[in-house]
Amino acid sequence: MHELRPYQKECLDSILREYVAGTNQMLAVLATGTGKTVIAAQLPTKLAGVLPKKMLFIAHRTELITQAVDKIKTWNPSLKVGVEMADKYADTDSDVVVAFVASI
Repeated sequence: MHELRPYQKECLDSILREYVAGTNQMLAVLATGTGKTVIAAQLPTKLAGVLPKKMLFIAHRTELITQAVDKIKTWNPSLKVGVEMADKYADTDSDVVVAFVASI
C-alpha cells in the first residue's frame, strides 16, 4: 500500500484540527506534483465520523477528473465513487462525486 509523505500527513492533520476547531472553509496550497489529489483522496477516511458521509470533488479539466477518481478509488476501495461530467451522471448513493465544474 502507498504511504503519505510527512508534509501530506501534516496537511491532513491541520485540516482535521481546524475543522474540529470550527473552521469550515480551508485552502490547502501545495506546489505542482506534491500530491494535492492524494491529500484530497484521504479526506473521506481521515475525517470519517467528523465530516458528513458524502464528498464532492470539483475539477476543471478531464485529466484532473480521471486522476481524482483513480486516487480516491485507490485510497478508499470500499467507497462508491461517481462521476458527474457531460453525459456521465453519478449515482445518488455515491459516497464521493467527482464533478466537472461546468457540469454542476
